[in-house]
Amino acid sequence: MKKIYPNWLVLVLFSALLACSSPQKTDHASMQEAVGNIETKSLTDASVTAYQSTADPFDAQDLRPLMDKAEAYVEKWEAVTYQDDGYDLKIKFEVANLGFGDFKGRVSGRLRLRAASETLETFEFDKKFSESQWSYAKDGFRVTMGDWEISGEPGAVKITGTASGETGNLSFDYELRGEAWRPGNGTAFFGRELAFFFTNNILITQAEVHATLVRDGKILNSDGGVGFVDHYATNLGAHVMADRMVYLRDHEGDVFLEWRRNDTTATYDHTPFEYFVVGYQGTVIFDSTDLTLNQGDFYTDPGNHGYSVPKKLHIEAKKGADSAQLGITVTHVNPKDPLANLPALEKAVAESVAQPTSFDLKVDWRLDLEVLGEAATVEGSGSFTITVLR
Repeated sequence: MKKIYPNWLVLVLFSALLACSSPQKTDHASMQEAVGNIETKSLTDASVTAYQSTADPFDAQDLRPLMDKAEAYVEKWEAVTYQDDGYDLKIKFEVANLGFGDFKGRVSGRLRLRAASETLETFEFDKKFSESQWSYAKDGFRVTMGDWEISGEPGAVKITGTASGETGNLSFDYELRGEAWRPGNGTAFFGRELAFFFTNNILITQAEVHATLVRDGKILNSDGGVGFVDHYATNLGAHVMADRMVYLRDHEGDVFLEWRRNDTTATYDHTPFEYFVVGYQGTVIFDSTDLTLNQGDFYTDPGNHGYSVPKKLHIEAKKGADSAQLGITVTHVNPKDPLANLPALEKAVAESVAQPTSFDLKVDWRLDLEVLGEAATVEGSGSFTITVLR
């Protein structure tokens, strides 16, 4: 399994004291449309309005940068590729206001060459851009940062670029075509004014990768593997939005599953919002935002902040007559302090608003699915992350 850790967390916390407390509604067309479809009469300052309607179709305009003015605004487009033998690759484009300066761009990633599940070599890259050094198309979807570019639409994504590192120079030509999906309208809104948001779209649920990777003029790998691409954006600091964030993404053969859950803070009455989606051969066969979570057999971290996480989890999801049950057994817990490597002053500032611990969990899981009257069971093992902020 490949997990995506929210590595923007440290910057969000460090920027928290500068964050804009009353952002204006974004003027982005797709966000305005989503807001316009929400009945607001019964909303309060503590309301969480998440993923309304069934899975909506979306297009290229929904992928363009939101360019929100809030200090906590961060947006990413990320592609992940994995092979059982050969290589795995992660490439991420980001735009963020966190820290000094607004609308800063960034491209980062990691390529690992592997054989028989053993990592032979790792190549990492990370390049940052000021607002004037990157651009995006006003029609369609295309973001350009230096010689890096991501473009396309839901269901068809292309990434090109070059990177230099200690182990040489790499060039990438990367393309996926498949099904796109999002939970409802893809967005959770917070409060009475619907000014704060958390939005995510899966541009490619799971598809065969067409990629050429070249290092110092030599082709390392051409095609092969499977991957997914997602898009995420928020203008609400993690410390304000959630006490706990859970993200699981795994695959077993042609089956993939994804579960994302956020347990909100007291500001939003601890209301959780979440989704669960299952696909087969790249096509979504079940999705739901109507979930029931049961937890037990808790592990308590003896260090850091003494948080507890469950070692047994059971998720029941429903959608009409269809249902899914996911049982998870944690086999190993690895707690980490995301702030551990910060300078003392920066760490003190971050800890003034939250005291995070990230738990990397190795797990065995079992999925029992009933769709259109047909039953299926899939078992697998992998890992996922629970981040506790307080």
